[in-house]
This record gives sequence, structure tokens and C-alpha cells, in this order.
Amino acid sequence: MAQAGFLLWVVPLWSLIWSMVVLFLEYAELATFPLVSALFRFGESANVVGKNGENPEVVIMAHVDSARCSLFFHPRFVTNPRLSLLLLVYSSVCITGSSLLFVLFRWGVLFWVGLFPSFYLAFLALGHLHREFFMGFSPGGNDNGSGVVAALEIARVLRGKGVPFWVVFTGAEESGTWGALHFLKRYGSLLSKKPILNLDNIGTGKLTVATQEGMWKIYPAAPHLVQELRKLKDTSLFSSLSWAFHRRYSLSGAGF
Repeated sequence: MAQAGFLLWVVPLWSLIWSMVVLFLEYAELATFPLVSALFRFGESANVVGKNGENPEVVIMAHVDSARCSLFFHPRFVTNPRLSLLLLVYSSVCITGSSLLFVLFRWGVLFWVGLFPSFYLAFLALGHLHREFFMGFSPGGNDNGSGVVAALEIARVLRGKGVPFWVVFTGAEESGTWGALHFLKRYGSLLSKKPILNLDNIGTGKLTVATQEGMWKIYPAAPHLVQELRKLKDTSLFSSLSWAFHRRYSLSGAGF
């Protein structure tokens, strides 16, 4: 996408075609329809599915893989991840729109309009290249060892209460949510009406219920499920789970 902006003045038609293709691919990836990431599946991964009964009342899910560290994951840069994502999307749309208008009208100012977001995207690309070649993998204490240990504790409580449930640990979440996609492909028809609770990044700070999810296309959570989860903050069960989670991580030596 950055290349399309840089070359707009020289090869405008190529910039337009390339930016439109990349914009479509970007939308597909961010809307969880993996196309580009399907070309980079070099390793192996697996899900772990624990079943307490064949017809669960609830599915508890957490991903078990981690990712490479990145300069962009520093706390200074993740204070507003939604804004960072919107800057990525708006930059891509700006370059594509500028390319289209430039091909139609040849207004020179459009090249400069698309040039600034191109520099921003090039900066992001360099950061990701640095991540892939010079950074190691994160231990994953918060993302997502925290979700895993909470899921295990919830499973223990539910089993003690005789509640039919599944606990699912997915792989390859960081590289395109492949584990969750594969799980839903296999069990989606059985679980289409079941509540699925996904636990992610809950290692520190206050626990939050996500009412919407998605990086480009927004997927709302079921309103009745969100309402029930919000009630849990006042129950002893919720308090005991939070205490058990923090206690287990403190004893294991993991820090936040």
C-alpha cells in the first residue's frame, strides 16, 4: 500500500490497481477471512478440547500461542490500540482514494495527499520487519497465559457444580486465528446456539466484558450474554475466580 502511494506520480494506473487489491486483502484479513496469511502457514499447531459432556451449556475458550515481541507492543504505543488501527485503515483508504482521483483528474495535490499516509505505512512495515528478524518470542504471561489459567479455574468450578461445558485452548491465534476458525468449522453446527466465552489478555488491570469485536468489520456480542456477564462482578464466584487466577500466577513466579 505504501508502494502505491510512493509511485502514484510515476505509474498512476498501477498504483490504483495495486492499492485496490491490497485494500481488499486488508479488509479480508481484518474481518477474519484469511487470504494473505494463508500463504504463510509454515509450522504446525493444534487445539486442545476438553469436554465435560457432549452437549455443553457453555464453551470456555483461550488461545495458548504467543507472538514475537515488537517495539509497537511497548506500553507507550498501546495506550489506544483502536486509534492505531484506525490510522492504518484510514491511511489505506486515503491512498486508494487519492489514486482513483489522480487517475481521473490528474490533480497534483492528490499525490501529496497520499504521500503522508504512505510514509506512515512504511514506518509500520519497517517496525514489523524489525520484529520478525531481531525480536524473540514473548513468554505470553498476559497474552495469553492469563486466559489459559482462568479458563482452567472456571473449568474446575463448573465441573464441581455438574455443569456440562467444553474448555477449548486454540493454537495459531496470533497468526490469523486459525485455531478458532478450525474449531468452528468442525463444531460450528453443534455450537451455533451455545454461549462461547473467550478469555484473552486478562492478566492485569480491571476485568472487562467486550461488547463488540473486530478490526474492520464489527461483530457485536449477544446482548443477553453481555448482560449476564456484567452481573457476575457482584457475585462470590467472580471474586473467587479472580483471586484464584492472581494467586496461581503469583505462586508460579510470573509477573505483570
